[in-house]
Amino acid sequence: MATAAAALPSAADPAGPSQDAQRRRRPRNRNRNTAEQQEEGPAEQPTQRGGRGGRGRGRGGLRESARPPAPNTPADFSLVPPSVQAAAHRHAGRESRGRGRARGGVERFPQRLAAGGRQFGGQLTEEGCPASENRPQQHLPGLKADAPTFQPGQPIVPRKPRAPREKKPPAPKSTATDIATRTHEDIDNGHYECAICTEDVKRHSKGIWSCRTCWTVFHLGCIKKWSTKEGSAAAQQQAPDGEMPPARQWRCPGCNLPKDTLPKAFHCWCEKELEPRSLPGLPPFSCGQSCSRPRVLPKKCPHPCGSTCHAGPCPPCSLMGPTQHCFCGKRAITRRCVDTDYEHGWSCGEICGEIMSCGEHRCLEPCHEGPCGACEVRVPARCYCGQVQKDILCHDRAKEKISSQAHIGADGTLVVEKWTGTFQCLNQCSRPFDCGKHKCKVSCHQQDAAAPHCPRSPDVVSRCPCGKTKLSDMPHAARATCEDPIPNCDKPCNQVLVCGHRCQQLCHQGACRPCLATITVSCRCQRTTSDTICHQGVVEPPQCMRICRVSLNCGRHGCGERCCAGEKKAAERQSNRRKARPLDSAPRQPGDNFEAVGLRGQPLFSLLTYPGAHMYSGLWPPAEVR
Repeated sequence: MATAAAALPSAADPAGPSQDAQRRRRPRNRNRNTAEQQEEGPAEQPTQRGGRGGRGRGRGGLRESARPPAPNTPADFSLVPPSVQAAAHRHAGRESRGRGRARGGVERFPQRLAAGGRQFGGQLTEEGCPASENRPQQHLPGLKADAPTFQPGQPIVPRKPRAPREKKPPAPKSTATDIATRTHEDIDNGHYECAICTEDVKRHSKGIWSCRTCWTVFHLGCIKKWSTKEGSAAAQQQAPDGEMPPARQWRCPGCNLPKDTLPKAFHCWCEKELEPRSLPGLPPFSCGQSCSRPRVLPKKCPHPCGSTCHAGPCPPCSLMGPTQHCFCGKRAITRRCVDTDYEHGWSCGEICGEIMSCGEHRCLEPCHEGPCGACEVRVPARCYCGQVQKDILCHDRAKEKISSQAHIGADGTLVVEKWTGTFQCLNQCSRPFDCGKHKCKVSCHQQDAAAPHCPRSPDVVSRCPCGKTKLSDMPHAARATCEDPIPNCDKPCNQVLVCGHRCQQLCHQGACRPCLATITVSCRCQRTTSDTICHQGVVEPPQCMRICRVSLNCGRHGCGERCCAGEKKAAERQSNRRKARPLDSAPRQPGDNFEAVGLRGQPLFSLLTYPGAHMYSGLWPPAEVR
């Protein structure tokens, strides 16, 4: 091994050529001070050959002018502290195995020392100071805020090691009563789990989405994949007529309720800011602004939410509601917003006292909502013809009409009676005409003082009963009184009947006979037709002998009904189901599985795939359409 004498310059000749070589070359690593060994054996004489790792010049390792003094030359190490000598000895031993020593046994980059024996590249040393000699070599990278003040020539005061920081135990899962606080705490503490990927939703997640129904929070990427794959919600199918139906709905994985809009962007809880940044002191994914969302739960409220942008539903309103009058308007009250009934109002319980719609009576009901309704006070009334006089409800009175009738009194004088009729009775008028032979057959109507003229008088009737021929053009004798018969012409009546056909009888008096026209009707299954006499406007389809062979909704049995009304449409439905539907076809509507099929022409709902269902009246209609 190389000795310390070989590594240090001679004290007798400080300006020798070895110092020039040291000035020309700088050591590769100045901090080679390690705590491997404190003391080594006595310095040994350098060997003639160096290690193989050296790259010195020539076989001697250095030029002749840069060679150190001969080994037998004594060196003065009185000014070099023992610790520096030991460090130099260790450094020379390492260099003999490395690349820094030549083959001649002299190291290439010897340790640099200052006057007084201080070593460069490590810690400052002081001659004759045992604290600097026995001080352990510590490598403290970087600067420290609590380092002591450096004083030249004084030993370095060792610092006390800091105690390791104790790790805080993880916070437990939130037990808050409201959804907003529970969601915020669980996200901050790493206890909120995405229900799709089962990974934690953290404060610094890239994006989240919250359901407005169940308030469950998901990763934005997870809910995007879920909404697009679950039921093909993003695809809009084109109807055959070219119209675009609404997009198919998808279901939230938290509440399983249908949603119409697809999640696309990441926004804060109140949806005011896109891509909100995580700020200390604010809830996670909050923009820091006021929520301002309209309150819906537990009921609608006119005050917007004043809390900071938060997750979950808005808390109940704590403000005072507006002054609210009762239904009758006699009293007013101001309550808290949560106790104010904005939808139904409130009743004071006192008598309403409002004027009814009749304009004569007042409402006797307690304070109530809406109009007072129909007046149920009983009032005396008389019909228009004057035959019936009784007490009726005030709201049953019709339009008032003044009637008058002249008759001979008990003393033989003409007396004119007047009254106000307020309703129509069910009797005929039966008042004699001025002829004294015929009576009025019209229902109850307003009366005049003078007797009405007879409608069969010769001066009133001037045409035949069908109205097509004048009586003066007919060969019959002229009528003299109202009792003479009215002659008929030889033309058809031709009046429109109830069924829509015209009367084919000749001119006649009185009502027309039933229609005897021949019509063509179809059976219930619309497969056969037959001729029959007019049914007077009500067509009853007959039944043929055809048996329905369409499969029922179970797919195993046939209908078997004779002349089934739903056979034709059910067969068309089954044929359409066998055909392959295009991908852009419109989705089936819920009402497509039903049709109007009834027993004996009565409109009922029936399954198209169940044409004989109308026969089971006890089980009809099915539960789907009740």
